[in-house]
Amino acid sequence: MRKFFQVPSLKPDHEPRKEANIMPGGRQSALDWLRKHEVPAYSPDFRAFNDPIVLPLDGAIQQDTLYAQKYILFHKGHLSKIEPSWWASFAGRSEIVFANDVYVILCVRSIDKESDAVKSFFQYAIDQTPDGLSGSKRTGRFCQYIGNQTVLTETSFKRKIYLDSEDISLTPHIMYDGSWEPWVTDVIMRELGAGDTFVDIGANCGYFSLLAAHLVGPTGFVVAIEPQKALADRIKKSIAVNGFGAFASVAQLATGEKQIQASLGRFGAYKGSASLLPGGSTLGDSEQVEVKPLPVILANIQREFGRPIKPTFMKMDVEGYEYSAWLGMRDLLEERSPMRIVLEFSPRRYVEFGQDPKAFVADMLHLGFSITWLQHDGLEEPFGVDSVDAVLKSDDFADLILRR
Repeated sequence: MRKFFQVPSLKPDHEPRKEANIMPGGRQSALDWLRKHEVPAYSPDFRAFNDPIVLPLDGAIQQDTLYAQKYILFHKGHLSKIEPSWWASFAGRSEIVFANDVYVILCVRSIDKESDAVKSFFQYAIDQTPDGLSGSKRTGRFCQYIGNQTVLTETSFKRKIYLDSEDISLTPHIMYDGSWEPWVTDVIMRELGAGDTFVDIGANCGYFSLLAAHLVGPTGFVVAIEPQKALADRIKKSIAVNGFGAFASVAQLATGEKQIQASLGRFGAYKGSASLLPGGSTLGDSEQVEVKPLPVILANIQREFGRPIKPTFMKMDVEGYEYSAWLGMRDLLEERSPMRIVLEFSPRRYVEFGQDPKAFVADMLHLGFSITWLQHDGLEEPFGVDSVDAVLKSDDFADLILRR
């Protein structure tokens, strides 16, 4: 026989508690909490927000709720009975306000479509239904909005990362999958090892910087170069929270051919697409940044940490400014030491800057690098000067791998 509990309606002046109440005991503690705060709880039936609500305390949890209620109480033993889509519907508008050994109470906010799409989302490790045609199963992920337009989540390699909650370029992918650009991720995981020195030019949220620090360890070193202050600040937090501070550094700078001040143009919610603007031009949403050649940046970090910083692996993605960054580090590249570079090659942008993309590729070859075009399926195709026209024709970019 199913048991029910009658809960009084929410007082009009009641505000949800911000802090979690971690209390001992089982069902009775949860019920006492609900009585004390006079809040409505989960019901499979739609009712007006201020109506009394009946709560089933055992049996399978119903999943056809219409979200007029403010609080949901569920039994931890029933987690596997909840459909992933039901969990996902609370993303951006829920927080845990009570938990004990048996029960958890979620506070669910308004479903106003204009509200922030990322607030807080707790999901336990539940085996989910097959994902589309792939047949693979996903596990639950942790994401938590912590204020100041920042969300904390975990990467696929089990490291914590702070992200911009309003970004719609990298953040949704890292929150959902724990990874970004898996074809590039695979190359770095395969070819970067303990003791290497990794330079991340255009680090953005720091995903590849954290991956590199995870791989090189304290015998190696990581330099994350990111001109946007908000992103650079989050990278510093990510490095600190993962314990990488002794062998990773963040430079809030842009990398270029000369030491100048420049305007960095931003493109709305696409926080991964900021780009240095030519010739002193500006956008409505732009930020003044300092530009320095890479050897100058590395020399400053070398003095700060008291250890040599000699890159063995670089990732360069600066939204069309790669050729200028390349020219600024050419003396370093002339040393002909072994090196791997993953580079986003954007010939259309180079042409707009008055640069010759074929000359760029020719210089890569002149400096002793072999070049392949990395495909999204992970395969690599040979790439040379004659390949530039195909990229130009596509009006897109190409991920190149340079090895020496």
